[in-house]
Amino acid sequence: CDVSTMDKIKCVSVSDGKEISRMAALENIKQGELELQNLGLRRHILPAQVLPIAEGDTVVETLNKAAVGCHLVLGAGGEKRGQSQGRGKAKVDPAFIGSVSLQCMASCTAPVILCKPKGTPLLDTTQGMQRRLATPSTVGTTIVVAVDGGHVSQKCFDMALRFVTRKDTVYICHVQNSDQDVEGASAAQNTLLGNSAVASYYASECAKAQSRFNGATFEFMPLTMVKHSVVETILEFTERD
Repeated sequence: CDVSTMDKIKCVSVSDGKEISRMAALENIKQGELELQNLGLRRHILPAQVLPIAEGDTVVETLNKAAVGCHLVLGAGGEKRGQSQGRGKAKVDPAFIGSVSLQCMASCTAPVILCKPKGTPLLDTTQGMQRRLATPSTVGTTIVVAVDGGHVSQKCFDMALRFVTRKDTVYICHVQNSDQDVEGASAAQNTLLGNSAVASYYASECAKAQSRFNGATFEFMPLTMVKHSVVETILEFTERD
């Protein structure tokens, strides 16, 4: 295994020297690196870094600059936020997305990956990720990638391929709307295709991925619009048993 070609992981924490001290940032980094090492990813870890906020910048701008040429991975809710009260005890709302995450999604030029709590039951268990990595032949995960005819969808599909292991099932979903070519706001960068072109392209990509990843399953799923809403259509599919 060539270490030079592996995906690399770098733990960073932002410090403004006041509310977020350098010591607190270092502690966050230490915890993150320890979890990565416990997963057996020591060879993937780059030297960690505390990111100071430059004068005039914000936490979001600091993270966006650090993410250039990378993928930015964020917790969806942030710390001590998105909490609701239940029988006298605070608990994190799994649907909550913090302001930093929302702003990074809107402004970061790099791909942004949000990690939501309770997203995958297996990963919420003790040593869930270790079990998945250690026994990929028996533990499978369902991955849903929602696509349209644009270039960003191709990037999402490529990103999903980074996470696939044996026994995983990958659904490439497209909400059908029109079978005519449609141009986005910037035709040069984001030309959208109709149903037939999308189906033909991703059916072919699924076949290629199927032959590449032995034991995983790839399937293109054309979805009929529900309640005139693309969002509702995708959510209904992901919530099926």
